[in-house]
Amino acid sequence: MSATESSSSSNTLSWQAINLAEVISVILSILLVEWALAPFAVSPWLLGGPPLLAFLLMLYSHRCRGERLQMLGFGRRCFKRALLLLAGPTLLAIAALICVSYLTHSLHLPDRFWARLSLLPGWALLQQYTLLGFSYRRLRHFLHAKQSIMITAGLFALVHAPNYPLMILTFLGGLIWSFVYERAPNLFAFAISHVLLSATVLIAVPEWILPSMTVGYRYLLYHNF
Repeated sequence: MSATESSSSSNTLSWQAINLAEVISVILSILLVEWALAPFAVSPWLLGGPPLLAFLLMLYSHRCRGERLQMLGFGRRCFKRALLLLAGPTLLAIAALICVSYLTHSLHLPDRFWARLSLLPGWALLQQYTLLGFSYRRLRHFLHAKQSIMITAGLFALVHAPNYPLMILTFLGGLIWSFVYERAPNLFAFAISHVLLSATVLIAVPEWILPSMTVGYRYLLYHNF
């Protein structure tokens, strides 16, 4: 191997390591809040510290790479195509959830449903940006599409641990969204799908299957096994 080839290989490995490190740092910041900070009612400033640092890291990373909003999925580009690709699996999932609620007589309005619904669009867009606009894109820089899709879905499920019914749902959602993002990257379309599915889960899934949307250490504190 020549010196040039050796240098190129070294640069490639370094670039891969940077991409992986960025994804890991963002996921760890989320897990830190869920498992070590949020359950113990710490100061709001301390609670918001890790997510804010992760968000700033993501913005800095985009700036260093010259990634603009349109490239990430913010904008009109691919909106209609993404909606069309998402329509089938989203409507199929909604129909399946409604069918479950009909068979189990579990259709209900949970506490603070309308308040939670009003916050869902912004929360869904933020999650889709972190999941797809950042994590998936970074993994895709050094992995094949199938590998990136599976890992992204796994990471999305991981940050919803140990609420295993929610982990299953988010893993399936992560698979669908990552698959479509590869073909039509528009985060607004994914946020719409996310809102529709989350709202349906809230009203349709029986409480004995999904007692709450709580994740992290709080789930262990508030739910007896």
